[in-house]
Amino acid sequence: MKSKRLIAAVAGVLALTTGVGAAQAEVSTNELDCRETAHTYKDSNKLYLYGRSYCKGGNDEWDDDNDSDYGDGKGKITAFDNKTDSIVNTTKKNVAFFNKPNYEGDSFCLRPGNYLRRLYVYGDGEGTNNWWSNSISSHKFVDAGDCDRWFGWLV
Repeated sequence: MKSKRLIAAVAGVLALTTGVGAAQAEVSTNELDCRETAHTYKDSNKLYLYGRSYCKGGNDEWDDDNDSDYGDGKGKITAFDNKTDSIVNTTKKNVAFFNKPNYEGDSFCLRPGNYLRRLYVYGDGEGTNNWWSNSISSHKFVDAGDCDRWFGWLV
């Protein structure tokens, strides 16, 4: 019983001194899969992008705003054009992803709290498999009515 109280006390001190919850202070996206990241960082207002399936190895890029070109060297995502293979949306917004810069080309949306473990399983709706793997060039936050194709899993 003493060890449980000691652990709780240490966690409380850690939360007070770091300003965050003990779980978030001890865990990074490096150690989590997509579902665990979506759950652990729920409502953290970040969009996490990974260059590997299943969100392995931690996020490569993150953003909390629109980005019209993943390869233009501007914004938070500066050199990740056509490299995304899994995504976690911890924002409270719908996100539209596009296969061309400036929000052009083919698109799909991801709801708040949803994640995509493997983009390569998603086709273009016309029989082409592996359409979305490493094909994303821009994203923006949108209203649900602006989307006609939804991908993803809910936590």
